[in-house]
Amino acid sequence: MAPSNLELAYFQEQLIFTQKMEEVLHYSFKKVKPIIQLLETNVDAEISQEQAEMLEALTARFARLSDILIQKLFRAIDALELTDEGSLIDRINRMEKRGIIKNAQEWLELRKLRNQIARSEERRVGKECRSR
Repeated sequence: MAPSNLELAYFQEQLIFTQKMEEVLHYSFKKVKPIIQLLETNVDAEISQEQAEMLEALTARFARLSDILIQKLFRAIDALELTDEGSLIDRINRMEKRGIIKNAQEWLELRKLRNQIARSEERRVGKECRSR
């Protein structure tokens, strides 16, 4: 059974959105690359509030792109192939089997990193709220 026009349109929409988010992530990375290099050479280096915000934007954009890829684009691919959704791990494994990603384990590690970023952000916001 062939995918419906609606499923194809949704996939195309998700693909375009993913590409735009990738561009935004690359833009953020270019902006923070000097900061990252500074921190790699001197872990105790002082950075400005503006630099900290730029790093925060990069991590948020990374987390968002990770979500979009796994939760939206990979799901859209599954829908095109009429595959049961299953768990996130199942979805990532299917993408590896299809040759869309090279290594499912690396993607699971990316997901763990995304979760660490989200928890770190929750702690930071909670700390800011308590200090007000």
